[in-house]
Amino acid sequence: MEKVCLINNLYPPNSVGGAETVVFKLAQKHKNKSRKVFVITLDCENNKKITKNEESGVLIYRIPKFNIFPYKELNKKNFLLKLMWHFFDKFGWWGRKEINKILVEENPNIVHTHNLTGMGFFIPKLIKKLKIEHVHTLHDVQLVEPSGILKWNHKKDSLAQKVYSLIVKKKFGSPDYILYPSEFIKDFYKSRNFFCKSLWRKTNNEFAPLNIFKNKENNNKFVFVGSLNKNKGVHILLKAWKVMPKNIGMELHIVGDGTLMKEVLKAKEKDSSIFVYGRLDKKELDEVYRKCSVLIFCSVCLENKPNVILEALENNLFVVASNTGGVKELLNKKTGKLYRPGNKVYLVNILYSL
Repeated sequence: MEKVCLINNLYPPNSVGGAETVVFKLAQKHKNKSRKVFVITLDCENNKKITKNEESGVLIYRIPKFNIFPYKELNKKNFLLKLMWHFFDKFGWWGRKEINKILVEENPNIVHTHNLTGMGFFIPKLIKKLKIEHVHTLHDVQLVEPSGILKWNHKKDSLAQKVYSLIVKKKFGSPDYILYPSEFIKDFYKSRNFFCKSLWRKTNNEFAPLNIFKNKENNNKFVFVGSLNKNKGVHILLKAWKVMPKNIGMELHIVGDGTLMKEVLKAKEKDSSIFVYGRLDKKELDEVYRKCSVLIFCSVCLENKPNVILEALENNLFVVASNTGGVKELLNKKTGKLYRPGNKVYLVNILYSL
């Protein structure tokens, strides 16, 4: 029986983005196809030893932090601490013995890696040394910019980004297969000469969006789902909502958490048409989707294939999205409208025209 190993730095319930959702769904898909599957991920509970548990029918190895502080705390640290953390992440040996032991004992046919920041960039060469087939999925721009965040109109890499890319390319090498969810992310890495010896394959849309938007009666209810920070543009949405002419019954539902939560809650106090939920699990989020008919995606950074847009389309929501990265590859005239990222006026005009 085929055995598959999935490696990602985070895994539910320790999720912060779409990559964790993708890995969870992949694990469930392998399990449902009667394949043996296990996941290696970071432990976020500060355990000192590796934990091994079955979760939702999948074997999960959670390994202790390899660095000077846990990955999930990275955004809270100053520049110098971040620099030290990334140095150890790229050149450190912590965790090599543990992951090597897991892979030898489990002996998978395939290792499918995802986001490795925080896991240790020795992993690709370790997989090659063990002569296991290696598949890697590109989720974002982290292999060029360690924060994973580049402005939507980014054109030229800085000297620091060029040096970082060279280090990552050498550490990563060329996996057997590179899976790319969007043409944008493929061009982004190929133009920088990543993975020259790998075979490139576009991922199938396993959770295919509907091609026809079905109007809902509550078409004046809008929803934002994502991190509440400036990169995802929630502050722009609040400004647009404030000046937007509102019809009776119009509502803005905001789901997520982040550094701008106080600003979001302050806007809610002043405007009874705004509803704030914080972070929700899938069942709770589906209930919010059922209330609404339009997803507002207002990111101002480069995006690959945002999982939230796919979720919205699956729930028959129309999508109003900033035209950044691979977003336009997900939508057509029947399923969404695009606007220039960061432009409050364009966003207001589109929302008012719906």
